[in-house]
Amino acid sequence: LQLALYDGYDVMFKKQIGPHTGKAEDFKSYDELWNAFKTQLEYIIDVKMRGNLVIERIYSQMMPAPFLSICTDDCIKKGKDYNAGGARYNTSYIQGVGIGTISDALSSIKFNVFDNQKFTMKELIDAMNDDFKGHEDILNLVKNKTPKYGNDDNYVDQYALDITEWTERECRKYKMLYSTLSHGTLSISNNTPIGELTNATPNGRLAWMPLSDGI
Repeated sequence: LQLALYDGYDVMFKKQIGPHTGKAEDFKSYDELWNAFKTQLEYIIDVKMRGNLVIERIYSQMMPAPFLSICTDDCIKKGKDYNAGGARYNTSYIQGVGIGTISDALSSIKFNVFDNQKFTMKELIDAMNDDFKGHEDILNLVKNKTPKYGNDDNYVDQYALDITEWTERECRKYKMLYSTLSHGTLSISNNTPIGELTNATPNGRLAWMPLSDGI
């Protein structure tokens, strides 16, 4: 989403890392933002999967796991190591960290910018760039007056559904070495270091703070 809001530009590292999808302040509808977000995510997934294929090849050729292999069904039968496709069931997946943060962020934009015109996209971007300092009115609206994920509110829960369904369909397009790609939303503890690389977000989360935890 951060890339979609800044035309593919990484504001933390000051470099263009995603495709150009337009500046957020020029979006006339939520659908334009959603399409920009999907374009950025599609690009990032592709980059990630190219890297994952390299890693899978390295593991299969240079990092055998003999003890794990003898404990895993079919590795002995096939005469193949666990990391070389010997297991009966092989999985490849990526984790979408911060499902609560992204759902709340999209809810904030849709609810405040497009549905109720509480502020403009440019005003929101300016507030995020300033880490909401001097923009306490906007911060109060996005933190306290906007539908939040996890409260059985379809207005915002729909975004979590849209993202997970779309991402799963996108991942299923990829064939890894031994399986079809899938995805999950398990953060483990990655929401903290990833948050340290993420600017302030539209839901009022401040820069460098953890993304949402959870599964």
